Amino acid sequence: RLSRTEASGFIKLSIDALGSLKDKTPRRYAGSIFIEDATFRYEGLPVSIESLSADAVFNEKQVEIKGLRASDGRSFIVMNGQATGYAGPDPSFALAAEARLDSSTIAAMAKETAVADGLYTDGSASIKLTAEGGKDSARISLHADATPAWIAYRDYIRKEEDYPASFEAFMEASDAGVTIRRAALKIGSSTIEFAGRT
Repeated sequence: RLSRTEASGFIKLSIDALGSLKDKTPRRYAGSIFIEDATFRYEGLPVSIESLSADAVFNEKQVEIKGLRASDGRSFIVMNGQATGYAGPDPSFALAAEARLDSSTIAAMAKETAVADGLYTDGSASIKLTAEGGKDSARISLHADATPAWIAYRDYIRKEEDYPASFEAFMEASDAGVTIRRAALKIGSSTIEFAGRT
């Protein structure tokens, strides 16, 4: 509901179109969107966007996100990517994203979940994600590093600050399922590797 939403900032939208409403063939169009110093808050969401900037261009064949950065004042995410042929029978996409999550953001996001009771964190964790593919398949690479963070969960987990802890995975997804080409969980000097298919 709009009554629960607060938003501010600068947005510039430009669109050029060519064609007739009577045409049976797709019309040609091109445009851009630029966002600077925007904020977004919605009642009920655990995290508010205190700073949002984005630069994107588009036409009837392709959408390109040149850059996007969002922050809640403590954590941030940056991304870029493109989608080609999104209106046709053979679309494709490529995306790259990177985030740093502060402990306060993690606690706010986990507040309404089952793990909130007994979860304590301090410090930060980083995540990197790349994905590319098309209509029938996609390739995904994920890397998460919680080495700088102190994490405790009830009596089950206690990870000290700067103790090595990371996870990486390389996957492929299609109509046939998800194939994990390689995944590795690194804790201290130990590494657990696995692969499989669902």
